[in-house]
Amino acid sequence: MCYTATMDTMTLSLLEKIYVLCGDSAVRILDYAELGMDGVSVAELMTLIKETSQMGYLVLKYIDHQSVCVGISPAGLSLVLKKQAESHAPSTPEQAETPAVVEESEAPAVVPCGAKLSGKQFATLAALSVVGGLIGGAVVALVLWLVLMV
Repeated sequence: MCYTATMDTMTLSLLEKIYVLCGDSAVRILDYAELGMDGVSVAELMTLIKETSQMGYLVLKYIDHQSVCVGISPAGLSLVLKKQAESHAPSTPEQAETPAVVEESEAPAVVPCGAKLSGKQFATLAALSVVGGLIGGAVVALVLWLVLMV
């Protein structure tokens, strides 16, 4: 089955590898070696990633000659799941009980997010957590004091 007029096996292979490395709900910083596209130069891989992103199949945050910050989009996830469903298709009609094809509208939404907090973000979050804990503790103590005093 041809997914789109411009879709080729290299693009589908790239989508599958990014799906395996990033999952369906995150972007990650990847080295080109992690993609395991043997025989493909970094320049060719960068071009393929940019083109696939422009087609709407990848969420591309940044790209340089050492690494790429990328995740799979709902449209890309749909293609990967369709390909997986076809590769696991039953060989006889008796084995086919329900179709396993996922429509693009059924693909889960990708929520791009940084995988790590910066030092400043972590410190802010920690400080707010401590303040929230103190306020919550004070409220509980006040309620217990009122209950026990009455």
